[in-house]
Amino acid sequence: MEIVYTYSHFGGSEILELRYPELNEEINEAIEAIENPGRGKISEEATNKGEELFSPKDLNEAFENQLEPLGWENERKYYTTSIPDYEHEVTGSYNEYDFKKEEIFVEVQMGKYFAMFYDLAKFQNLFNKGELEVGIEIVPSHFLYRQMSSGVSYGEKLVYDLERIGGNFPQVPVKVILLDMPLDGTDYMLDEREKVRESDS
Repeated sequence: MEIVYTYSHFGGSEILELRYPELNEEINEAIEAIENPGRGKISEEATNKGEELFSPKDLNEAFENQLEPLGWENERKYYTTSIPDYEHEVTGSYNEYDFKKEEIFVEVQMGKYFAMFYDLAKFQNLFNKGELEVGIEIVPSHFLYRQMSSGVSYGEKLVYDLERIGGNFPQVPVKVILLDMPLDGTDYMLDEREKVRESDS
């Protein structure tokens, strides 16, 4: 796969490059090593029924195959849910994180838009506890989103909203990475995808 855009929130990219260069490189190399898995999902949706799409499950598994051998681990953090002036507690609640290594947490988010923002809330919680230095949010670009099922969102919207919020949320260093398939072997929106890569070079 290819990185087509990165966004540094609260200095996330710079902190990774300066304090965690090896981990930053591991993430970049893992992304580059993921080959096009093929369109493994047949759409059942009325708007594009029968169309072959990229499967979020296949992409998530590809990240697991690349990062787990390098020591990046899935992690769950359990807690008890309690709220002020309410005499009831919920035990066994947890937040799950796709990958963690040292103080860096990674979410590969191939789901709905609300899940991207919930990932940021999870990063904020960890940061407040002193357990996280940088959160990395890996998301589809709009190009890739157009080739996936309708339940998926895209990173351009996330970055746009973070810019509009103006640094009020999250108040934690985050690096957002937008992904696309390589140009070789794919032909969707080819002219626009080439322009983006040219402007980034």
